[in-house]
Amino acid sequence: MSEARRFYISKEVLSTEQTFVKTLKLIVDVFVRPLRAAIAEGKPIIKERYVDLIFSNVEEILEVHVGLLALLEIRVERQWNVQQELGDVFLIALPQFDVYDKYLRDHHNAILTI
Repeated sequence: MSEARRFYISKEVLSTEQTFVKTLKLIVDVFVRPLRAAIAEGKPIIKERYVDLIFSNVEEILEVHVGLLALLEIRVERQWNVQQELGDVFLIALPQFDVYDKYLRDHHNAILTI
């Protein structure tokens, strides 16, 4: 693969991760936090168990992806050279992806709840 193509693909991976993190932040900031705040204030919009079920551990997933994004930004924007690759960045982040276990276990019930 050419050097230019590899860099283009790396930039696309970075851009996709940036978009994903923005989307997760939007979900947390616009839905999860306000719903949890309403519950804490004794004015629930929906029952707490539904918030937990529908959004599962999206806040933990956001944290993992913020960390991955930081690693990708360092690699692609600051450390890139002609021999650079991204695989090791994902290997570093891989152990944190176990947060998806809970999310995947909850997904079917979340869809049924919605």
